[in-house]
Amino acid sequence: MLPLSRLASSMFARWKLALRTRRDRIKIGVSGRIALEVVHADGSVDRHDGGNLVVTAGITAALSRLFNSGGAVTVWEYIAVGTGTSAAAAGDTALQTELVRQIATYATVSSTSISLTTTFAAGVAEGDVTEAGTLNDVAAGTLWNRKVFAAVPVGPSDVLRVICTVTMAPAA
Repeated sequence: MLPLSRLASSMFARWKLALRTRRDRIKIGVSGRIALEVVHADGSVDRHDGGNLVVTAGITAALSRLFNSGGAVTVWEYIAVGTGTSAAAAGDTALQTELVRQIATYATVSSTSISLTTTFAAGVAEGDVTEAGTLNDVAAGTLWNRKVFAAVPVGPSDVLRVICTVTMAPAA
């Protein structure tokens, strides 16, 4: 028979191992991509895409929405494009130079991914688009993510489709 102190020590060691294992199992990775598709009048499509930066303000607001019953963070349902060229940074709270913003359509891509898509009609997002992001308000709101592109020319007769994909999955 084990002395009580040794039994307690053994149980504590197993509990620490179980806790560490449990903690390892709940690591979640958040990533995303933003794609710009310029649809020309002749039907041809130019696609520009890449990984985006999920910003600190977005993560903070998402945690509040998930776990704070008193928090009233609105869902991210607006996509904005702009002409800012500064590199995306964790501290970003808005696009650098927003050109236009509109509501997006939500779709489930898989059990761990969703997409938001919006289409700016011809002439609405005209110019050299260099940045895009997702926000949770029609005029201000909290920025979820930001992507900076090399200039993507959008002409007066071009339609611009923006697709934002967000993936939350167990981290390796």
